[in-house]
Amino acid sequence: MSPERRQPASLSKRLRRDRSELDPVVREWFARHYKTALNPTITNGLRQLAHGIPAGDPHERALILASQFHLDPRVIEWLLTHDQVILDTDFVNFRANQFQQSDPINWGRNVCSGNTYLMGYNPAWEWTPILDPNDEYDEYLVGTSGIVLKAHRSEHDLPFTHPFGNDWNFDLAVDWGYEQLLAPNNVVVDSQGHPNPKANGDAVAAVQQARDDLGISVSGTLHVEMDEHMLPEAYRPRDFDRVAVFGRWIIDCGHDDFSSEIHPPLLLARAEEVSGDETHSTVIGRPFLVSQEFGDGALYDHLLKQIARIVPLSILFGPFELADRVEARPRVLDKPFSGLHLMKYTVKPAKARVSPNDKLMVSFNFVVRPGIVVQLTKATDSDGVTVWVLMNDLLYNPAPLPSKHDRDVSIDYLKTEAPDQAQALDELLSGVGINNAIAAQVVAKGVLTDAYDPAVASSPFDSQVTTLAVDELHGPYYSEFELQPFPIYGFLDVKWERRS
Repeated sequence: MSPERRQPASLSKRLRRDRSELDPVVREWFARHYKTALNPTITNGLRQLAHGIPAGDPHERALILASQFHLDPRVIEWLLTHDQVILDTDFVNFRANQFQQSDPINWGRNVCSGNTYLMGYNPAWEWTPILDPNDEYDEYLVGTSGIVLKAHRSEHDLPFTHPFGNDWNFDLAVDWGYEQLLAPNNVVVDSQGHPNPKANGDAVAAVQQARDDLGISVSGTLHVEMDEHMLPEAYRPRDFDRVAVFGRWIIDCGHDDFSSEIHPPLLLARAEEVSGDETHSTVIGRPFLVSQEFGDGALYDHLLKQIARIVPLSILFGPFELADRVEARPRVLDKPFSGLHLMKYTVKPAKARVSPNDKLMVSFNFVVRPGIVVQLTKATDSDGVTVWVLMNDLLYNPAPLPSKHDRDVSIDYLKTEAPDQAQALDELLSGVGINNAIAAQVVAKGVLTDAYDPAVASSPFDSQVTTLAVDELHGPYYSEFELQPFPIYGFLDVKWERRS
């Protein structure tokens, strides 16, 4: 078995079909309260309560439970028999939960000091961490899970901060309990049903897709971005996949809606339904972290210093210095993460246990670098497998960078590739109002930056797949291989062996 994507049943079609067959009362409740329906604490709790009731079929059990939960019996019956969530996490965001939103309407804007990126020295970084604005690492990372919406390759990214290619983007309809990660303009519709006129455009499109393709009401979404050359094709989430994502919680100061994101993830797990009895999942950790510093300051400060260096030389030496170039070469931090991080997520088949004799099997392969530990355990509250990933920076040696190349970025290209910063970049690279024809010729040559080859997830251990019953899981499961760059990559499949 490999991490390559399979041909799963069409989730959107199946959801549309299933709900078309539901009682209208259940269908309306699901559309309005789908996060409650997907909250494993509630659904698993209902199942456990139902198993303790001597009544025989789900309908009889639903009648008994309905009075306790103050819900229509038809809703309870559906909750007892509907599909399990195939991937989720119960990660607790202690710091995010304690984050004081002194201004509930403008706190996203306030993180960026009310300004957009490259309009001045502040904010220095386009992606400003919320919990520690001065720390580029995600020592205070956040985690969440949910449904992927509007997955795509970004069309417009600033080349100077994207040496590993444009980002792979998606919006996340977060699971119950993770709404606190949404900044004010990530919310498209408030609790009263009123639209937010300042809502982020990606969130608006994602909410519409959830409504049109899945028939669910989503108030807003959390945006997620990761460099495409650090995310091999087989590990990229697609529309309607389930994901668990852990990483740096930021405000995007590059746009004036000041929305929140996880950017970039430190660990990204995704899952798709192969069949009702089988789920395929992958996991990958980011191999490198691109800094927003350039050795002599953040990008705005750095470009000013580049211009200040070139203009006096061009005045003194004229055409003899025209070979000089403006450069913007981003640093890549020594390690892809800092601190000690324990992250976990659970993978389950979509269909629940039918018979006590059913046997849940698991197949997996994980490859790590030293400093990473993977532990598998049987899920405590359902039939599934919990994956624990421990990252320790003290034991982690950074991987060598892939091959690097010079990249010429023209001024015209910048205006199309980074339209939101086009005016600021034009002013900066024109010498900030300094009228010097020779310097203008130098700037017209464009800007030199770096471009790295894609990171490759491959090792001699890739074919060593372990398969066993979930009840037989014990101890850590992983292979160490230091000649590949990823902290972790691999897959895990769960599948029912049905037995009457």
